[in-house]
Amino acid sequence: MGKSEKEIKNIFRQAGAAMEIDKGRKGRAVTFLKQAAKEKEISLVYSRKEILKNQLGYMDKTMWILQVALYFLAALLVARLYALGTEREGVLAVVAMMAGAVGIVSMMGICHAFYSDMAELSGSCYFNVSQMTMFQLVYYGTLNLGGMFAGIFFLGFGWQIPFVQISLYVLVPFLFTQCCALGAALTKAGRKSPGLACLVGAFAAISCGAAASFPAVYRTSALAFWEIAFGVEVAAFGWQIKRLFHMLGEGEILCMN
Repeated sequence: MGKSEKEIKNIFRQAGAAMEIDKGRKGRAVTFLKQAAKEKEISLVYSRKEILKNQLGYMDKTMWILQVALYFLAALLVARLYALGTEREGVLAVVAMMAGAVGIVSMMGICHAFYSDMAELSGSCYFNVSQMTMFQLVYYGTLNLGGMFAGIFFLGFGWQIPFVQISLYVLVPFLFTQCCALGAALTKAGRKSPGLACLVGAFAAISCGAAASFPAVYRTSALAFWEIAFGVEVAAFGWQIKRLFHMLGEGEILCMN
């Protein structure tokens, strides 16, 4: 500490010691502050239910509508294939690509607010990005599980495919597409351009559909391969979600906070 700094501190110390505190005025000031605090109107603190309601009110519903429309289209398409007596390999190719398309839309809905052109608008109200992301995950997860398991039961009965197998045939392409799309969205290039995540996801979905051209892949002997793929994808997707929330918490993704 330099000499000049010490001298300045001493001057302030001496000036403070020389000042006499008027205890009467001090008491009146404290009383006034306490009274003002009591009379001050308490600002409204929103409950979790109200916060969720406000978030839902300002969230973009386009992806929600598109997701429901995709499931409706998939149901019509599979019903039509069943009526036409389409072979098992053909319907599996269609189902794999539809599952991939659903995966792309789900991920675009979750990551919609991360893109630079929506960041300011999404942050215009009292949002918490982690809360909203979690809600999106729960919403899309519930919708996807309901829609896919309905399709799995229909496919299992219609084409006489064991439910474990058909579940893997549907869920593996879905998770693979989501992992690819989310992996792209977690990169800087992916957040700047939503088209990149869509392109990567579309390529993944088409690749899953192309697997139907290899009948050996869908035989019972290949079931172990599907099970391993499913386990790897679940682990990878879980890590990506963890990474996503870490990036949000660290401020690497700047959007609604």
